[in-house]
Amino acid sequence: MRSLFSHTLLFWQTFSQTYFGQRNPSPPSHLDTRIRDPSTQGPPLLAPTPPMGYNNWARYECHLNQKLFTDTADWMVTHGLLTAGYDTITIDDCWMAMDRDPITKQLVVNSTLFPQGMNWLSQYLHQRGFKFGIYQDAGYKTCGGYPGSQGYYDIDIAQFAGWQVDYIKLDGCNINKNESLPPSNTLEPTFRQLYARFGAAIRSQPRPIVFSESAPAYFAGEDAHTGDKVGKDWYKVLTWIGRYGQLWRHSNDVAVYRKDGKSRWGSVMTNYGFNIRLARFQKPGNWNDPDFIITGDDEGLTMDEQKSQFALWSIMASPLILSTDVRQLNQEQIAYLTNPEIIAVNQDPLGIQGRIAWRTNQSDVLVKPLQDTSARAVAVLNKQNSAVNIAVPFARLGFAQATGCEYLVSELLSQTEHIIRVTSPRQQSIDTLLRPHATALYKITTQTNDASCRATIPTGSIFLTSSLLCLDASNSGTAPGTPAFAFPCTTHENQLWQTWTVPPTFTLHTTTSNLRAPFWIKTLDNLCLDTEIKNITLSPGSKVVLNPCNVTRKTQQWTYEPLEGTLFHTSTKLCVDALGAGTEIGKTGVRLRLWECGFQADSQVWSMPA
Repeated sequence: MRSLFSHTLLFWQTFSQTYFGQRNPSPPSHLDTRIRDPSTQGPPLLAPTPPMGYNNWARYECHLNQKLFTDTADWMVTHGLLTAGYDTITIDDCWMAMDRDPITKQLVVNSTLFPQGMNWLSQYLHQRGFKFGIYQDAGYKTCGGYPGSQGYYDIDIAQFAGWQVDYIKLDGCNINKNESLPPSNTLEPTFRQLYARFGAAIRSQPRPIVFSESAPAYFAGEDAHTGDKVGKDWYKVLTWIGRYGQLWRHSNDVAVYRKDGKSRWGSVMTNYGFNIRLARFQKPGNWNDPDFIITGDDEGLTMDEQKSQFALWSIMASPLILSTDVRQLNQEQIAYLTNPEIIAVNQDPLGIQGRIAWRTNQSDVLVKPLQDTSARAVAVLNKQNSAVNIAVPFARLGFAQATGCEYLVSELLSQTEHIIRVTSPRQQSIDTLLRPHATALYKITTQTNDASCRATIPTGSIFLTSSLLCLDASNSGTAPGTPAFAFPCTTHENQLWQTWTVPPTFTLHTTTSNLRAPFWIKTLDNLCLDTEIKNITLSPGSKVVLNPCNVTRKTQQWTYEPLEGTLFHTSTKLCVDALGAGTEIGKTGVRLRLWECGFQADSQVWSMPA
């Protein structure tokens, strides 16, 4: 099991950090939201922060050559992108000849496109301070029809290591089902076998190579018969993909460059919509990848939309890989792409993906804990086609005891800031006027020198990752026995939840270090998620309700299984279930119950706040 980084701060932890100078937050015990690296005793962690760099595909596709990459590298050096952290340049598909060498079986570089070869280009990039990345496919052909790696994994990896490759993107086109594996209706077992073998070939080389995996993308979207309703095989792939590599493309390709006046915003939002479902899988060395940053020179995104993509990818701790004609970037684009405060949010060592604090058809708010436990990052997205003022109550941001505290509110894109003194967290808000499809990205930092003002607690929405329905206290009820529902997400407080590893009275208690220790799920009105029966002799079908928080009631204790995404009732090991609500986006009023836990059941897979 891997260790967690803390974003829940108990009084004793905050006291020790304040008065004894502890800089690194302690691991929380309330839930484990990410996959553990099985080789924690192995070599140093690859990609401890989200990779940054450049790939040609979304801008040029197969229209590539040696000069494109040398010019790109030189331009990135002289315009500050390398210094800002964009340090890996990757060649995508179509770089090779159509056949392998008949004697050595090695891949052959297209000498017309790359007349000086890959060894020369690798040295060119390394001499300028870049890492060198290259593309291959796990199947018998690449997506562009060039020789794939299937059957030649060891040969190809040795060849890449000889070229001093630092990063490999492995696609998943043209994979035939392996009938010798256990029966399956899909290619999932075959993909797992091939990606595991490729990962093993990489690890057999002394040269450390970051492995970018595309397998999950082949189990998401219409072709996988899931559409916007993600399926079991997609989740299944995501439970094992982090064992073999460091980042994974999980969904559709972002729309490629076209000078046709058509918007690419829908493509950006589709990939964002997939990514918010996957926060539990992410950790340092394992990154959800919603595809390239497409800031650039075509007409597909407005400037506000380009900034939104960058802000959202940053708060989600997504890889920041540019795919554009960097030579056409203007000063405004360069300024936000190299903004050190935004990049610091993305590269924060905790590696926690920003989570949904609220989500509606009109706006989203994401909150991200940072290693500096006195600060949090917040993104506010306007999804509407018109300008709107969005007010985010301070209670949404996860500061455990904000009343009487002062906070510096810094908007990182506009580089403006102001101080707010909080007297009523549920009524006071951070207000922002956003143009259509614009995003505000904030860093909110405690200014009051008091441990309680720096204390944070996971706060936000709890939602089904398939249907995106939210855990809801029915009709904003505050009475004992208030029913719990799965309901379309709103901005109302009856969908705002906090998770505590100590009784919600915020009294100092000794806690266990067990990563799956029981925790409480509570509202701001001190109601805790509970069951309708007072004793622990429960059966499948028992209803989930809200009752006044009570430390002695074991029926209010829950655990979270990150790979499954399930909320276990600690006393019974039954799961919180929304029968019929798992895949029906927009369905209303589904009463929650306890039910036998299924494998990746759409009605049981939840995302938790951070």
